[in-house]
Amino acid sequence: MNNLNKNIPNLKLLQNLAEHLWGTESWSQRSSELTPINITRYTGPLNSPKLTKHPFWEFIYIFKGTGKIYFEHSKHINIQSGTAVLVPPNYSHRESALKNVDIFWIGLLGNRLNDISTQTVIWKQQKNFGDMLEKLWLKAHAQNKKKKIGPQVDCMMGFILSEFISQAPENDIPATMEDAVEFLKKNFSRPIKFSYLSAKLGYSEGYFYRTFKKAYHKTPVQFLTEIRVQHALEMLYRTTWSFDKIARNVGFRDGLYLSRVMKKTFAKSPSELKKILSKEHNENE
Repeated sequence: MNNLNKNIPNLKLLQNLAEHLWGTESWSQRSSELTPINITRYTGPLNSPKLTKHPFWEFIYIFKGTGKIYFEHSKHINIQSGTAVLVPPNYSHRESALKNVDIFWIGLLGNRLNDISTQTVIWKQQKNFGDMLEKLWLKAHAQNKKKKIGPQVDCMMGFILSEFISQAPENDIPATMEDAVEFLKKNFSRPIKFSYLSAKLGYSEGYFYRTFKKAYHKTPVQFLTEIRVQHALEMLYRTTWSFDKIARNVGFRDGLYLSRVMKKTFAKSPSELKKILSKEHNENE
C-alpha cells in the first residue's frame, strides 16, 4: 500500500478501462448487470472549483485523509479514511481536501443500479473495503492485454456494491441530520436559531427543514419542543421549582408559554401532569 502510494503522482490516473480487458466470448463479455467503465485514483490536496456531474453512477472511496464532498443545494458530507459514497448519475458534486487525500473514483453502469433512487446520495463508513478496492485497483491498473480480466473486475465490483448497499440503505438518516439531533439534545436549554444550525451543517435553511422532516417525520422545531417538554416533565416531578424557572431552564421564554405547549401536547395542565407523575411514581414503588 505504502509503495503504491509513492508511485501515484498528483494527477488522475487510469481514466477509462480499456475494452480489451473484456472479450467477445460469452464468458469474457462485460456484465450487463454491473460493470466499471472507468477507475481513477488520486493523491494530494483536492479543491475542485466547480460542481460536476456524470452520466453514470460514481462510487467514491477515501483510502486516506479528510475533506468534504459538496452537493447541490449547499449540502455537504464530511469524508475521512474509510468513507464510501455512491453518487447517482447527473448529480452535481465536488470534492475538497486541504491536505493530502488518497481518493478512488469508479464509474459504474448496469441493471443492478436501476432499483436505487437517483435522487439520493448514499454514504457509509466502510473501512473493510480498503483491501478489496486495493485489489480492484491493482487488477484494473495492470491493463494486461493478453488476459481478459474485465469479468473479474466486474465480479469484484459487484461484490463490493452488494456489501455496500446491504449495509447502507438509501433511507439512512444523513450524518449531518444526526449531528443536528445531537446538537439539539445538548443545547435544548439555549436559544437556538435554525438559520445558524443549518449554515453550520452546510445546508440552506429550507433544505435543512425538508431533509430533517424527511428523516424524522417532524420539523426541527417540533423535535426541539419535544426534547424541552420531556426535560420540563422531569423537572416538574423532581424539583420544587416554579413553573417559570422550569420553563427558562429548558429553553422556553416563560411558564405561560410552556403551560400552553403542555396543554396542547397532553391535554393536561402542568399541575394535573404533576399529580399524574407523582401517582405513577408511588404505584411503582
